[in-house]
Amino acid sequence: MRQLPSARKPTLARIASSVGDATGGDSTVLGDFNHASFDNGGVKSSFFRDGSKFMVRTDGPDGALHDYAIGYTFGVYPLQQYLIAMPGGRLQALGIAWDTRPRESGGQRWFFLYPGQKITARDFPALDGYRSELELHVC
Repeated sequence: MRQLPSARKPTLARIASSVGDATGGDSTVLGDFNHASFDNGGVKSSFFRDGSKFMVRTDGPDGALHDYAIGYTFGVYPLQQYLIAMPGGRLQALGIAWDTRPRESGGQRWFFLYPGQKITARDFPALDGYRSELELHVC
């Protein structure tokens, strides 16, 4: 993986038009939120609906499991990533993504974005409004 040069990294404001609001429902959220679960390094995350909200129960900054609302989606193919709403109005990129490829191609499953690495919620910086930049990586 190579990282985009700093000058080419888009700010959250510049990519807002390509990020889907998760309140758009099934048309913008492609992952399995029908009580699906995913285990990574002993942390069992679960994906579910609370009424019209898409939710994930996963480890928080304190290491304990918490329920978080999916605020935004980004990406369509071959994966979709999710931003969760954190306390204080911050957004956090979830370290788990949905493989949108067909099941026959190995898709339609949750996967960890950093295989082989022990990364927890404490390792991800939150996106604080429009001041922070997304760290975009290009394969």
